[in-house]
Amino acid sequence: MFFQSKLDRAMEWIKNRNEISNSPSNEIGNINEEDFKFDKTDILALIISALLVFGPVIIVLLTIVYFLLQIS
Repeated sequence: MFFQSKLDRAMEWIKNRNEISNSPSNEIGNINEEDFKFDKTDILALIISALLVFGPVIIVLLTIVYFLLQIS
């Protein structure tokens, strides 16, 4: 596998996270802000993926509206 080290690291992180959340001293809903911080590349990837997903839908809808306005 190409990304075996990344996969192993992610599985280890999940296992550690589950052990922490299952401990009796941990409160339910205790979430660190550090887990949700984004890098510049993460934000760029989110924007590009949103454009790839919603871009074609918007283009199709605009095309339909254009042709409907041409008919009337």
